[in-house]
Amino acid sequence: MSRLSMLFALPLVAGLAAAQTPMDAGADASDGGPVTLNPPDAYPVKLKTSLPARLDVSRAFEQTVTVSIVNEGDRPVHTMINPPTIGFFVELPNGTHVRCGADTAIAAQPELVNTLGPRGRTAMSIDIGAYCGAYMRTPGLYRVRPRLDTRRVTPPPHATNFWTGEAIGEPMSMRVRNGDDPLPTSRLDPPSTTP
Repeated sequence: MSRLSMLFALPLVAGLAAAQTPMDAGADASDGGPVTLNPPDAYPVKLKTSLPARLDVSRAFEQTVTVSIVNEGDRPVHTMINPPTIGFFVELPNGTHVRCGADTAIAAQPELVNTLGPRGRTAMSIDIGAYCGAYMRTPGLYRVRPRLDTRRVTPPPHATNFWTGEAIGEPMSMRVRNGDDPLPTSRLDPPSTTP
């Protein structure tokens, strides 16, 4: 091989090495397995949802609770925080678990996207009876965990950093003293006998 061809061959080899994928470049020759050079997400989203510690009500119908969402990370989070993405994870008095709310697929418009800055906080009043009232008809103690669920949200067009996921908070103890069961009997009026 001539000296001139060696000079051109070296940049070509270096270029091939630089074009390797991170997994190829990180392959460990000692065991043959890949080595991860960078973690998959060096800045994971850290959203925390919360409710008041306890709530004591006569019945769940038309009961409003305040759901707080805090960005505990050190970078802004762009997502959709509004009633269609707020829900609850509820443990009923009999031990059954149900999810209610945040169950509709929606498309996020750019003007509906929220940005929570680092350590940013927002709060929203939600009618828990409208979301979970069908499951809270009997008296008893319910453990209610708030959740922000954007997994069914279609990000806005051309959005590159829209967060989709689920953040479930610590439980609130909710005592329903009277409940709404049994359902009132429906009244059927007798047919009119007048001609």
